[in-house]
Amino acid sequence: MADIVTVRTFLDPIAAEIARMLLQTAGIDAFVHESGAFNPVLSATIGTDLRVRDYDLERARDILAAADERARSEPEDDDEPGAVRCPRCELTLCFHERARIRPNAPVPLAAVLSIPSMLFGPKRWRCHSCGHVWNDPKEGPAAMTRLLPDDPRPVFRLRRGSPGMGLFVGGGAGLLGALLFGSSGVAPFVLIGGALVGWLVGRSLTRDLCSAPDCREPLRANQESCTKCKGTIAGVIHRAAEHYAEAAAFRRELAQARERDRERRQARRAKRGRKRAAPGPD
Repeated sequence: MADIVTVRTFLDPIAAEIARMLLQTAGIDAFVHESGAFNPVLSATIGTDLRVRDYDLERARDILAAADERARSEPEDDDEPGAVRCPRCELTLCFHERARIRPNAPVPLAAVLSIPSMLFGPKRWRCHSCGHVWNDPKEGPAAMTRLLPDDPRPVFRLRRGSPGMGLFVGGGAGLLGALLFGSSGVAPFVLIGGALVGWLVGRSLTRDLCSAPDCREPLRANQESCTKCKGTIAGVIHRAAEHYAEAAAFRRELAQARERDRERRQARRAKRGRKRAAPGPD
C-alpha cells in the first residue's frame, strides 16, 4: 500500500488548494491537510501540507517546479474579460455570497460569533484572494494594472511570528507548573501566566519570508530582492493574503508615476513649442 507523503507546505491555504487542483489536472491524486486545523492559531503558524502518494512524489515536484518557473516568467494576471475584479487586489477570485469562515481565522470565537451572518446575512461580493468585501460589482477595474517588461516585480517581507506555537508550549509548561503546585490557589495563575509568556515570546520571535505564493524563501535583513523568485522587496506585510492587495497597490503607484512623468514631458514639449512659435522682436 502506497504511503501518503508531503510534497510541499504552504502558509497560504488558498495557494495549497490551487496547487492541489494543478496536480489533479495532471492526473495526480493530491490532498490538502491542515496540520493545525483543530486550532486556527496554530494552523497559521504550522502551515498547510499538500500531500500525494509516494510513487507520485517526484512527478508532483516537477509539476510544481515548472509552475513556479512559469509564475516567475509571466506577469501576475488572470485575464478573464468581463469578470468581476476585486477593487483592492484586482484579481477575479470573487464571489457574491454571505460571510464565511476563513480557513486561517486567527480567533476561533470570532468565527463562531459570525455564524448568524453566514446563515442570514446579506450577500456581498467577497474576494477569496485578499479578503476584501464590497457591494457594487462594477467598483473594481476592468483589467489588472500591468507592469512593463522592465518593471520590478513586487514581493514583500512576510513577517511571521509564532504566537500559536508559543501559546501551545507556554500553556504546556504552565500546566506542568500548575500540577506541581497541586490544589493551591497559585496553580491557575501559573497556568495562565505560562500560556501568556509563551504567547508573547512566540509573537516576538519573527522571521521574514518572501510573500510570493510560489516562493516563501527565507529573507535576510539586508536583502533588497529575493534570490529564489527574483522579486524586488517592496515592503513588509503580516498576513499572506496581503500580498495580492499590496502588489496591486505597487502596480497602480508605478503606473500613476509613469503617467505623471508622461504628462510632465508633454507639458515641457508644449512649452518649448509655444516658445518657438512666439514672434521674435521686430
